[in-house]
Amino acid sequence: MKAISYYLKLVRWPNLLVIALTQWLFYICINRQLLMWTPFDEIFSITVVICVLCAAAGYIINDYFDVAIDQINKPDKMILGKYITPKMGKSVYIFMLIITEILSIYCDTQWASFWITAMTTAINILLYFYSKYWKKSFFIGNFVVALVTSAPILYCFLPIYFKSFLVSELWMWLCIIYFYFSFLTCLIREIVKDLEDRAGDQALGANTLAIALGEKKSKFVVTIFTVLLVLPVTYFGYVFYTMQIWLFAVYIIALLVFPIVYFLISFLNAKNPKDYHQASTQLKIIMLLGIFFLIFLRLVAYSFTSLFI
Repeated sequence: MKAISYYLKLVRWPNLLVIALTQWLFYICINRQLLMWTPFDEIFSITVVICVLCAAAGYIINDYFDVAIDQINKPDKMILGKYITPKMGKSVYIFMLIITEILSIYCDTQWASFWITAMTTAINILLYFYSKYWKKSFFIGNFVVALVTSAPILYCFLPIYFKSFLVSELWMWLCIIYFYFSFLTCLIREIVKDLEDRAGDQALGANTLAIALGEKKSKFVVTIFTVLLVLPVTYFGYVFYTMQIWLFAVYIIALLVFPIVYFLISFLNAKNPKDYHQASTQLKIIMLLGIFFLIFLRLVAYSFTSLFI
């Protein structure tokens, strides 16, 4: 039982739960036939499993190549190399990759397509190269993590592409905005984490953005990205305000815009790893608030059927 708990910690099971929850919430939001189980629902369920396994495999291979650096940055949080051997971790990683590819091929045969396999393969390759080559390189590692973390949202475009059911233009824009929101939030958080781990990274010769640009310039970069994040979110809240959908507007301003602004203020005042860790945690909360908005959105949407269906 203890061994199972170690594996669950290794694959960051809370993060996997968030990935699955996010995909299903998007699917429910854009699916008009909420109370009807269709063959597409079964296939989409498999794509959720694929994304979860891809993420789990990514966490394992990341820790596999990161054992040395973790001994400096976070020795008390190590799982691979301490409770699970690197060899066993790599075997589990390969097994997960095989399963994701098999499931992807199955989904594509059902749709007479190749998109699922292509996306899954691309994600697995990007995660491997990120873990082995790009993680501690200038910016590209941050970009790849943000892209791959937001990739599950792209799977939600498949119902639109395959025209399995109709969706309103508003829901399509919602998917695009959520991808943008997820990508930028993850990108900002990765840079903040680099600032938090700067001492250990520098000791091992890494060349992250935080090391290459220094603390002051890195803060400026984060500020630019945060502004690019908060402006569209604010505009989306304004759109709901002009539509006189007050609940949505209030949620966005109070639970998304204000927390983002608060994060930026806290981040700019950060001076040590503990401060940066707190800022990183704030971003994670903002991401969760964004996901919870989907639940709120769908619950209230029934009162505005003409707008959302």
